Amino acid sequence: MPVSMETPDSVRRNQAGFIVFTVTPEHELLVHAAFGRDRGNVMGDFMPALESLARQCECDTIRFHTMRAGMIERAQRHGFRVSEVIMRKD
Repeated sequence: MPVSMETPDSVRRNQAGFIVFTVTPEHELLVHAAFGRDRGNVMGDFMPALESLARQCECDTIRFHTMRAGMIERAQRHGFRVSEVIMRKD
């Protein structure tokens, strides 16, 4: 399914940014990576675009993985909840 996405204003101003994603069979937008030059507000910059993209792809949810406590706090401010924690020992 082809999709188009409006570039967030803050990313457009800085002329750099990207989102790498897939749509799962469970209708979930899975974000593998997102980057914008304004590292202080990547979550706020990309949320409108991610939400629009999820609607265009007929996704029910948006998911991403992080091990950064600060990103978890920012995501929770944007309506995300912690849904899994993975522990590993080598």
